[in-house]
Amino acid sequence: MPSPVSKVVTFGTAYGSLATTTRSGYTFGGWWTAPNGGGTQVTAATGVSAVVDHTLYAKWTANAYTVTFNAQSGTVPIPGNKDVPYASVYGTLAATARAGYTFSGWWTAPIGGGTEVTDATVLTTAADHTLYAKWTALPEYLMVAESKVAVGTTAVGTLRASGQNTTVSFTVTGGSDQAKFTLDQSTGALQLLAAAAPADLGNKYYVVVTAEDTTANTAKIVIEVTVVPSGTARTGTIYIFK
Repeated sequence: MPSPVSKVVTFGTAYGSLATTTRSGYTFGGWWTAPNGGGTQVTAATGVSAVVDHTLYAKWTANAYTVTFNAQSGTVPIPGNKDVPYASVYGTLAATARAGYTFSGWWTAPIGGGTEVTDATVLTTAADHTLYAKWTALPEYLMVAESKVAVGTTAVGTLRASGQNTTVSFTVTGGSDQAKFTLDQSTGALQLLAAAAPADLGNKYYVVVTAEDTTANTAKIVIEVTVVPSGTARTGTIYIFK
């Protein structure tokens, strides 16, 4: 609330000292003759020209606050931070990944504490602040494997269960990037759905594959797939130990 909320002024003389006011998350932009910074600005030196009682309106500009992303043992967030205006939605949030874990969103406190922030969440913290990645461990994975895919290609490798003495089927069952992959259940051939683009160079994708034999025994593997320059990747066998 302004202090004072009103004052008596005299036609043809200066307004003199004007009211003070504050608003969390905003910078005060002066007093104006119409709402939202409309009309003309009135200062202490402005002469009174209105011949009736009238109202002056505060103008406010939303402050921008720096939001920093803490990956909590994940890969370096991209971007590492961004500026968001107060009372605006956060918009697109940083991307990160972690082998053996599923990403469970950005939160206002470590280890999934506080409240979750999505791209549609409205910023209500009137200060620079940090968001923390929450991770959920993938169940029952036995190992982490690394593979590569070349720019312009889709082939990642062929899955095989070591020591298998029965028929084994393979299925993509998780990972932060599982939607990017396709897998032939019978042959174990793992591929990207779309060829890696030059802009993807250096990206790392994570996918979980489960092997199951005819007696319902299963084994899981987390595969880290790195996009490398054209002609530098050789597709090979990725073993799941059963």
